[in-house]
Amino acid sequence: LGGCETGLDLLFVLDSSGSVGSGNFDTMKNFVANVIANFEIRANSTRVGLIRFSSTASILIPLGSINNAQQLTTDVNNVAFTAGGTRTDLALDLVSTAFINARVNEGIP
Repeated sequence: LGGCETGLDLLFVLDSSGSVGSGNFDTMKNFVANVIANFEIRANSTRVGLIRFSSTASILIPLGSINNAQQLTTDVNNVAFTAGGTRTDLALDLVSTAFINARVNEGIP
């Protein structure tokens, strides 16, 4: 994104429920990897995080915790499909937590 001088936070939320299936889950991971490839991943540029949910939800990659595009792509590709229920509500609750944690880590109240 030429000329953009402000940072960008990208937080991906992946549905790993049984109704999605492992093939579609892999498609989602490929999408995330393709999006990541279009940004400069750095602390002061683009920060990426990832939440996976099914019956439970987890922050697997805290926002801005990986500042290397290759490592980030590897970690995304290694996210396992878990099956289970579809607790989208738990994932959405974690979205605000992920952003709050990133701000606290930066020293912003």
